[in-house]
Amino acid sequence: LRTVVIKARSTKSVSDVIFTSLKNEFDNNGHMVENSAKSSPDVIIQARIKSFWAEGGPPAVGMILVDFSILRAGDSSIYGQRSIVGSDSASGMDGALHGALRELIRSFSRDPEVLDALRLSQEDTQK
Repeated sequence: LRTVVIKARSTKSVSDVIFTSLKNEFDNNGHMVENSAKSSPDVIIQARIKSFWAEGGPPAVGMILVDFSILRAGDSSIYGQRSIVGSDSASGMDGALHGALRELIRSFSRDPEVLDALRLSQEDTQK
């Protein structure tokens, strides 16, 4: 048994990849997502990346753990918080990490607690 360690470098920051993936998922579901530095949002989705890794195989395994907070834009009070994990296996480490990201975003966008927090924020902004 032989272990090989390689450095993997991305051309994008992990936070940019998560933002783009969340934006694409919400855009596909009929919601508009913008960078809060460039707009005045109704709600803020904060993503704190706890860990991400991939391990060679075969099959390779990838995992991403993110703490999400859904915050009121005006005073940053919390509508909801959730830790979500995405994991996957594939023939290579890139595929495993891409699959883990897909699973993370899918889990976030369908999580009942996340959806409840987003509904609450919507009701709050309509008052």
